[in-house]
Amino acid sequence: MGWYATYFIVYFIFMLAIAYYYFKKIKTYEDYLIGGWNTGFWQITGTIISTFCGAAVFIGWVGLGFTVGLSGYWKFAFVAILFSLILILGFARPLRRQKLITLADLFTKRFGGKAGVVPSILSAFIYSVPTTALQMVGMSTVFNITFDMNVSLGIFISFVVILIFTVIGGLPATMLTDAIQSIIIIIGVVILAVVTVVHVGGLSTLFENSSSKLLSISGPDGYGEVLLYALSVGPFYLVWQSIWQRIFAAKSENVAVSANALGFVISGFISILPFIIGLAARQFVPLDMHPDLVFFICNRFIII
Repeated sequence: MGWYATYFIVYFIFMLAIAYYYFKKIKTYEDYLIGGWNTGFWQITGTIISTFCGAAVFIGWVGLGFTVGLSGYWKFAFVAILFSLILILGFARPLRRQKLITLADLFTKRFGGKAGVVPSILSAFIYSVPTTALQMVGMSTVFNITFDMNVSLGIFISFVVILIFTVIGGLPATMLTDAIQSIIIIIGVVILAVVTVVHVGGLSTLFENSSSKLLSISGPDGYGEVLLYALSVGPFYLVWQSIWQRIFAAKSENVAVSANALGFVISGFISILPFIIGLAARQFVPLDMHPDLVFFICNRFIII
């Protein structure tokens, strides 16, 4: 328990220190919001991985692998990456030339007046608020499982940390910490996947002991369910503000295309691992376990 607390304290101090560094360094609102349109290749790649493969998402994906098997990958991760690559490969260059800051700015530039107000409001309430809430719930769940902390207190601490870090550091601080966190995510999920799969006897044994429905693209709910989610989730990524912002922030058109595309290609390979972890967990975790807790049960298994 002691090393958990030490890790969290050091981690949050490190993040806030980076935010404070950029708070003193940033001079213009373009630097604050878009990194001065001068962000490098690896920072863009890292921030895509960290943003797409965040903690709240991974907790949910492990739970999906536990409940519906590998079909969850095709419902959510694969289709999101596919549509993101369509946006990047097809539209990143012309978007980067616009030198904009947000998606709403494009509406204002294209239609004039206050045309950007409506997409700004819709983006805030449909995407930003729920996404921020997911991150806070994800962090509070970690605090609850690790320290037996009250969920409400965990949400409050999460809110304070996220607010301070985001407000004082802006996009440059977020991109740098995302690049660092992408390495932690890759290492952590690979280790967890390997140990979990080895524990159940390897991939071949895992697939032999798993229902064919849990291994198929259609899953236990059929192709209709997969298509429903694909058509609901996929198009959203064509207008996902985070991708647009990373495209705008790149220091050149080539970086906007290559760095963002590489980030999603890497994310595609990483994203299959949480579903495999969840599928493997069915071999040793009670099937009536709440899906959101499966991720933490697997983590504790590694530590033990």
